[in-house]
Amino acid sequence: LIEVSKKYGLNLNREKCKIIIYNDTENTKEIEGIKVEENVKYLGVTIDNKKDLFKTQREMTKKKAEKYANMTHGIICKSVNRILIGKTYWKCVILPSLLQNIGIIKFNQKEISKLQTIENGYTGKY
Repeated sequence: LIEVSKKYGLNLNREKCKIIIYNDTENTKEIEGIKVEENVKYLGVTIDNKKDLFKTQREMTKKKAEKYANMTHGIICKSVNRILIGKTYWKCVILPSLLQNIGIIKFNQKEISKLQTIENGYTGKY
């Protein structure tokens, strides 16, 4: 791996590089000094070495939505026009952070419903 990359002018930093092996039956810990990982964060997306590549990312998105819904409650309670501030805050602050990299991740209907319930739960209070 190191020799082939050098042949094409690519120098690998063994400390910063990580390797994911899908369906690893041998439980490999290291390849040529580069650690083999269970999951890797690449461009803001966590990729797993399992059949379901984005399971961890979907779980993190759900937890982030729950955390933001609770934060939204605190911000809305301090404002005079709760409905306007709540919707604006959710659409302009929360949704962009939740929808980042969402185009490559497949959500099933149950997961979409759960995220929708979280959003509706905060908006239903006001």
